Amino acid sequence: MCEMECSEVNLNDEELNSVELSPTGVPVSWRGADFTVRTEVALSGVNSRILAGGHFIVMMSWRRKIRRLLPARSVGLWAVLMVTSTLIMVSRRLTDPLREDMAVNVLPPMPATDQEMVRELFHYLSHPNRRTCRKVTRMGGGVIRGIRWPLAMDGHKYVCLDGEQLDMPHTDRCLVYSFGISNDWSFDDSMADFGCTVFSFDPSINMSSVARSELVHFRPVGIKGADGDDGDIGASDGADDRRGWELLTLDTIAERLGHARRPIHYLKLDVEGAEWSVFRQQAALGAGSTLARVEQLGVELHFLTHLPPERHTDFYRGLYESLLALQSLGFYLFSFEENLGLLDWVKIPGLGRNLTTAFEVVWLRSPCARQAAHG
Repeated sequence: MCEMECSEVNLNDEELNSVELSPTGVPVSWRGADFTVRTEVALSGVNSRILAGGHFIVMMSWRRKIRRLLPARSVGLWAVLMVTSTLIMVSRRLTDPLREDMAVNVLPPMPATDQEMVRELFHYLSHPNRRTCRKVTRMGGGVIRGIRWPLAMDGHKYVCLDGEQLDMPHTDRCLVYSFGISNDWSFDDSMADFGCTVFSFDPSINMSSVARSELVHFRPVGIKGADGDDGDIGASDGADDRRGWELLTLDTIAERLGHARRPIHYLKLDVEGAEWSVFRQQAALGAGSTLARVEQLGVELHFLTHLPPERHTDFYRGLYESLLALQSLGFYLFSFEENLGLLDWVKIPGLGRNLTTAFEVVWLRSPCARQAAHG
């Protein structure tokens, strides 16, 4: 339960203008703080090791033979370090996860008209609250040649490292699922370098199940809203791409890997349109879904086969309902970035801007923010 009172806050124009932004819309001060964030995480790991080492030495000092070998000052020093480290870790957990300045933007209830529904949906997706996550870092990615722009970034995902997330990489609990690799392993390798165990999935890669490294494990499996359906994964134009790929639900994959009860700290989906059926299936399961145990969800959303929006209102109403279900599980957007390597645009009446037909969004799950949004 949250001990603090969170509040829904939308930044006004003055506040927005006071934040220095990069071209992607992510505050420069956050994106440029990668070294600082990694240093804080490293220090968190040092705290854990101090506690473990100190506990061992203090406990062993009670044994008569060991006590003769250990100077009293050494035992005392370790005891002090243990207490200090404990206070630091407890203080961080009491302050960072429940920040007083944390705020979220919420998706309102389903509007009555189709036009209003589409406008609210795209406004929500393209306007995350910059107070939802204070420390955002980019994992993986590289520069590619774009269509409208000479150069563009691709293959990366943004990760929130606020509060309780800081201790995540320094335990054996850190678990990442990465769907959609193609030939770009940069995100997976970056998360492994960060200390996480990564399971990488892509049925289009001609490889058998293999451990790419000690922490990166590959499976030639795809994700869909139903087991055994080898439908449109990998077919961004909506065509039925039947290649004999093994496609499974997120729940089946987690169960097969022995993760049915484990939290998944980051779920990445870059599956060329298959994300929609995953959303529908997980939303239908609600609190019993595997998604309910995911801490952060990074997805590239693909709209090319659902344009113009006014001709696909049933699809967008279904998506709206799925996102409301995600919100009820405590998921709130903290990152939005357009895919600048694309040529086509989504034209949304009343939005005040056009969007590329695919863009990256990232949600984090926060029970505290959920209380604020709905209570």
